[in-house]
Amino acid sequence: MGEKTIGLFRAIKPEWLNKTAELVIEGYDSTTIKAMLDDYLSYEIESSINRGKTRQLLNEYMGNARNHFTHGTQGGYSVFQKRQKR
Repeated sequence: MGEKTIGLFRAIKPEWLNKTAELVIEGYDSTTIKAMLDDYLSYEIESSINRGKTRQLLNEYMGNARNHFTHGTQGGYSVFQKRQKR
C-alpha cells in the first residue's frame, strides 16, 4: 500500500488573510509579522500552539501570493513593489 498523509483542517478567516496581506504589503520583516500576527490572533485563538499553526498557514498563503506577484505578470509585480515601499 502507498503512504497516507494525515491532513488537518484549520479554518482561516478572511480578515486574518487581509491582516497578513496588509503586513506583507507594508513591508514588515518576517519576525515583525510573526509578532504582530501573534498579537492579532491572540484575541480569537487562545492556544499558542494553534496560533502558531494558524500563523504558519497564513505565512504560506502570503508566500504563495508574493511568489505569484514577483514571478507573475509585470503589472502585478509593479503594483506589489509600489505598495511594499510605502
